[in-house]
Amino acid sequence: MRIQTPNLEPGNEIDLVAQIAGRWIPIEIKSSATFSKDFVKTMSVFKNLGIGEVDNGLVFYSGETNLIYNGITVLNPLNADTQSLWDVIQNPT
Repeated sequence: MRIQTPNLEPGNEIDLVAQIAGRWIPIEIKSSATFSKDFVKTMSVFKNLGIGEVDNGLVFYSGETNLIYNGITVLNPLNADTQSLWDVIQNPT
């Protein structure tokens, strides 16, 4: 499900939002194999909506390199080196 975040221009949305133990975790899902800082542009806006505790978030993409960009975990969930997807969502950084 795609949730349009309020008061933003069309196209500014978070692909998936998980709520675990009262924390919101925004998740962007990208098909690209090359990371772009544009992947995370809406996450800071989402954090400032005043909806409660919001984690830095996650970006799932098809690249080979797992990294942290401005506190946001960026990874390929299909990499053999990646911990279980559930563990990643519960503990994004």
